Amino acid sequence: MNLKFLGTTSNSGSCPNLYETDRGTYVVQGYKVTDPNALAAARDRNMLDTETLVEIPVALLDFAPTTINSDSYPHVYETGRNTYVMQGNTVTDAEALATAYERGLPDTETLIEITVASLDLAPTGV
Repeated sequence: MNLKFLGTTSNSGSCPNLYETDRGTYVVQGYKVTDPNALAAARDRNMLDTETLVEIPVALLDFAPTTINSDSYPHVYETGRNTYVMQGNTVTDAEALATAYERGLPDTETLIEITVASLDLAPTGV
């Protein structure tokens, strides 16, 4: 999976990041959500075993293109802390991970792959 860097909200430029893939999807680099209650709530909303949650600043989505398809339901949730929690497939692709590590992926963050459509819909509360 090839990643095209779209932007970051980090002053150092390393994290969180937004990427576009060569598969017509986005990869979001964000803070790992480890809270058991948040993870249980996501599982109750049918989060798959191949998916996880990351938390990102709201401003990170400013780097997404403005013309985005809205044909699927959102996996974007407002936290009330000027951040979103996003649900998506955990990225395991070696090439994508190498790109993120080159940009300084810390242990406290991970990558998820999301559909373009999931960015266009209004977030709902967690």
